[in-house]
Amino acid sequence: MIEATQTEAQAELVGSYSGMLYTISQSVGYIILGFLTSSALMGPQAAVYLLPLIGLIIFIYILFLLSRQAKA
Repeated sequence: MIEATQTEAQAELVGSYSGMLYTISQSVGYIILGFLTSSALMGPQAAVYLLPLIGLIIFIYILFLLSRQAKA
């Protein structure tokens, strides 16, 4: 996307937004998991069930994406 910009100022703006969105998207999962396993919500014992569930969801999503690519 940065290559599509016409000026250096545009490239810097796109780069800063890209970096910010990458950082936010990388940290949001940990924050959500922290809230879910806090004692106010599900408790620390919920991590035993949540972590394998999250792994299974990611696995199914990857299989879904691979099956869509194979059809295309």
